[in-house]
Amino acid sequence: MLGGGVWIAPTVLVLTHLRDRPLQAAFAGIDGHVASRAATWNWLGGIDYRDVVLSDRSGRPAVLVRRLVIDRGLLALALDPDDLGTIRLIGGEALVEVRRGGSSIEDILAPWLAADSRSRSARPLSFELELVDSTIELVDLERRDAWRLAEPREGGWSVSSPDAASTATPRTLAVATSRLPLGLSSVLATRFDAAHVLDGLADVRLDIALPAGPDDAARIAGSVSGTQLAVCRADTLAEIVTLERCEMPLDVSLDGRMVTVRNLKATSPLFKAEASGRIRIPQGGSWEWAEALIGEEFALAADIDLAAASRAIPGGITVRPDVRVTAGQLQVAAAAHADGDDRVLEVRASSRDLAAVQSVVPPAGAPQTDGPQTERMLRWNEPFTAWLRGRRGPARGDRLRQGRAVLREELLDGGDGRCHDDRRQFRRGNAGRHDPRRVD
Repeated sequence: MLGGGVWIAPTVLVLTHLRDRPLQAAFAGIDGHVASRAATWNWLGGIDYRDVVLSDRSGRPAVLVRRLVIDRGLLALALDPDDLGTIRLIGGEALVEVRRGGSSIEDILAPWLAADSRSRSARPLSFELELVDSTIELVDLERRDAWRLAEPREGGWSVSSPDAASTATPRTLAVATSRLPLGLSSVLATRFDAAHVLDGLADVRLDIALPAGPDDAARIAGSVSGTQLAVCRADTLAEIVTLERCEMPLDVSLDGRMVTVRNLKATSPLFKAEASGRIRIPQGGSWEWAEALIGEEFALAADIDLAAASRAIPGGITVRPDVRVTAGQLQVAAAAHADGDDRVLEVRASSRDLAAVQSVVPPAGAPQTDGPQTERMLRWNEPFTAWLRGRRGPARGDRLRQGRAVLREELLDGGDGRCHDDRRQFRRGNAGRHDPRRVD
C-alpha cells in the first residue's frame, strides 16, 4: 500500500496548487508570477505542463507556452537535479514591449537573473532547449510599431542547441534566419538608444560555440547575406546608404575585449573588404583606440567602387557643395605589425580613374535662365596615394606618435604634357603651417 501510494502521488499532486511549486522555485525572485493550467508528472516518463503563463506583477501575461515538456522523469531528476535533459517549448507566444532603456520582459526577469548570478553553484544546470511553433511579438512603444517573429519559414528564424558530447566540449548554438526583416532593428535602436537602424532582408547561418569558462572566447562561424539593404537614421528613418545585396562569410572569436578574425570577407556591388588578425573592440576616442590597436597584429583592406557608392548615397558623394563624384576606385588598407622593437600602425588610401561633375554657377550679372544648370566634367586619370604611419616604442608607458604622413599625386600639366611628381611630408605639429603648393 505504501509503494502504491508513492507511485500514484504525482498523479494526485498535479491536481492541486502544488503542481506549480517547481515552476515557482525555478523562477524564484521574478517580479511577477508563473502558473499553469494542468500538468502530468511521471516517475519514469517525462513531465508535461500545459498552458504555462508568465505574468508581470499586475497579472498581465507576458509569455504563454501551450506545452512545456521535460523528457526526464521525477526519479531521474531526483538522482541528478543538475541535468534537466531536453526542455521543449511548444506553441510559445511572447509579448515584449520595448522602451528606451528597458523592456517589459526585462522588468520581470531582472531580479531573478541578478539573484541567479549571485547564487550560481559550482556546477551549472545542463539542459537542451527546443522551441517549436513559437512566436515573439516586439512592440516599440516609442515608435508605436510592432514586429512579429514566427516559426522558421520565410521571414522567420530558428535557434537550436545540440547536446555537447562531454562537459569539456563547448555548448553550441545553431542560428538560422530566412528573409528576416531587418527593419525590426528599430526596436533595438529604441532599447539601446542607437543612432542608426538597418532595413532589408537577411539570411543567416551561424554556428556559435559558447565559452566554456569566464576566460574563454565565443566563436562564431558561418555566413550572413542580405538584400535590399539600407542604413537609416533612427529618428527620421531617412536613408543614409543603400545596398542591393551583400554576402559575408565569417569565422571570428570574441572574448569581450578582443575580436580574433580567422576569416572575414564582405562582397557587394559597392565594395569588397577583407580582414584578418586580432582587433581590439573600440573604446574611448579614435586616438585611444589607435594606441590600443597598434599592440595587435591585424590587416584590413577594402576596395570601393565610387560610382556605385555615389548611386547608393542619396545626393551622391560630394567633396564640395558644387562637386559630386561620379566614378573611380578607392582602395583603403590598415595594418599593425612589429618593426624591430617598435610597433607600427599604417593606414593607406589610394584611388584611380576619379571623375566628378561640377555645377557651374553663372557669374554675377549674367542673365539667369530657367534651363538645367550647366555642369563641367572633371577627371583625374592619374592615381594618388596617401598614407599615415604611427609608431610606439618598446618602453613601458610609450605613447603612439605620428611618425610620417605622405600625400603623393601625379598631376598632368595641360601646358607641356609633362607629369609632375609632387611629394609632401609633414610631422605632427607642423600640419597647420601654410604651404603655398597645397592643393584643395
